[in-house]
Amino acid sequence: MKIAISNGPGWLAGGVELYLKALIPALIESGHEVAIGSSKQSPKEQYWQKDIASYNLSSNDSKFGLKGFFRWGADVHYIQSIKDLRFWDRVADSKSVSVYFAHNYLSTCISGQKFFKFPTIASCNRCMGLACLIHYYPRRCGGLSPITMFRDFFKRSLLLQRVSKVDHILTHSESMLQELKNNLNTDRISKIPFYVDFSKDEVIRRISDNELSIFFAARLEKEKGAHILLKSLPSVAHKVNKKLRVVIAGEGSQKPILESISKDICAKESNIKILFPGWLNHREKLNEFARSNVFAMPCLWPEPLGMAPLEALCHGVPVVGFPGGYSEFLDDTKSSLVVDERSVTAFAEALCICLTDTKYMSNAKAQVPTMRRRFTMDNHIKSLNDIFNTCLNS
Repeated sequence: MKIAISNGPGWLAGGVELYLKALIPALIESGHEVAIGSSKQSPKEQYWQKDIASYNLSSNDSKFGLKGFFRWGADVHYIQSIKDLRFWDRVADSKSVSVYFAHNYLSTCISGQKFFKFPTIASCNRCMGLACLIHYYPRRCGGLSPITMFRDFFKRSLLLQRVSKVDHILTHSESMLQELKNNLNTDRISKIPFYVDFSKDEVIRRISDNELSIFFAARLEKEKGAHILLKSLPSVAHKVNKKLRVVIAGEGSQKPILESISKDICAKESNIKILFPGWLNHREKLNEFARSNVFAMPCLWPEPLGMAPLEALCHGVPVVGFPGGYSEFLDDTKSSLVVDERSVTAFAEALCICLTDTKYMSNAKAQVPTMRRRFTMDNHIKSLNDIFNTCLNS
């Protein structure tokens, strides 16, 4: 089967690209031929092998651009996070099967963030429509430019129309499944088992008795909530009465602000050490999981899935976080704490409980085999193949 994968960023920008980096070789290994097209280019590290046919979807070049991508002759177009309406129109005009994976709120929210910032931070459960324009300013859904608001509403509405016409829509969590069903009048939507990158390498757990280690790994953007974690640390340090080692892994526009907050905290609290190592490679991340007492997930938006906390659980690390798509997988583990109130105080209290009650670490380690069986690439590929073949044969 010839599978053409399309996405926005052509570099490792976040979770979608990490997923594709693992998926592409797995598809090839299972006997498929794969091409990749991206609409945004960068000299940064790409997520596919050099011998894969790749195309710049923002170019109309007949060989390496949009035209070349569709001339490649895909049996299936497997579409990820791409907003270019010109691309979507070409998909509709092609004779190939089209399957869209909804990783996020790209087509169902004007800002794509799906949460209110005023008067309090709260998730939004509305269907996207004209009423969203009434809430956009008072609830601070996005920026303050009316031009941007109307432009984004128009573009997202057109994108949603195009998404509704694909042969099948896939997603990875129950919350995203309901979001899609609320916005799309179709039964061609499925939730399938997703893939989480966990290592089978044996690493000796190196948790110190003299300090407690908290791990955060995500894009350093406001909606990811790293500032909530930082502001909770003084309270946590005083209550647990131990040294805290905190790792904020990732990159993003908020990094200078977060580093400034951290500097102030560490100047006042000698028992807190905060590190900003940037993005971690496979071995570095594995070592950090081995050293961590808890994984922090203070996401302000309703995280569509959240691969990082699931990855933490696959390595036996308890999770403390605000609600997100990942929450449904924590219900029966008794190894983590989901905090409904998105506040510094509530998050600090949950961190203290998880850090001081050893049952959370014990339960997290005990459920590792179950979590790993649930999120294998084999399960994911089988589900994809079933959907692709069903669409091709219908």
